[in-house]
Amino acid sequence: MTCYVIPTLNEVENISSILESISQIENNCVIIVVDDGSDDGTQELLAKKLLTTSNLVVIQNNKGAGLGNALKQGIQKALDFSPRFIVTMDGDWSHNPSASKQLVANINGVGLLVGSRYTAGGVNHLSKYRLLISRIGAWLFSKSLKIKVSDPTSGYRVYNPEVFKKVQLKSIKSSQYNFQIELLYRISEAGFLIKEWPIEFAKRKHGVSKFKFRQVLASFKTLLQLKFNLR
Repeated sequence: MTCYVIPTLNEVENISSILESISQIENNCVIIVVDDGSDDGTQELLAKKLLTTSNLVVIQNNKGAGLGNALKQGIQKALDFSPRFIVTMDGDWSHNPSASKQLVANINGVGLLVGSRYTAGGVNHLSKYRLLISRIGAWLFSKSLKIKVSDPTSGYRVYNPEVFKKVQLKSIKSSQYNFQIELLYRISEAGFLIKEWPIEFAKRKHGVSKFKFRQVLASFKTLLQLKFNLR
């Protein structure tokens, strides 16, 4: 059985079709949506979905809890189901649910499989500005921490639950986008293999991006703290 963890913030126009897409490609799964205090109708839509979707779990957070906290809660909840794999993905169609089947099929033998925009075969539809920031961040991560991962901030991932027997989620201090960097580092530090698989990162279908430049600064700060063992 596979658990899907999807963080949301104001995704009322996207989340319903994503849930339907996952259900069509994966019969035996649990879908965990962690909402960060949406005020656009996402919470109300999810409440209705709970009435008709037996494999759906919804966790409601106070607004501003952050992406990292949402992922942490979602993964922790997923572990309660003793899944074979845990898939994390965005809730805006930048990650196509149909790609998860191939990702899951290729995780064998590793602790974490990262869906990568930058490995051979990957496709990225970010703006030039976002692409530049992303590539610089990935280069700094690789050089600073000596981990050969081309897309360390990617949120499309498949985790082998075994990693969380050695990597305690409560020890991850990052609460925003920097959570992706810190958790990847801790998994590598614990001795698990990490593999990348090419994905297409599309433009969101509806709504607006939650990306803020301060998140870049927080990620760079986390990178320095990890490099010098300050976190």
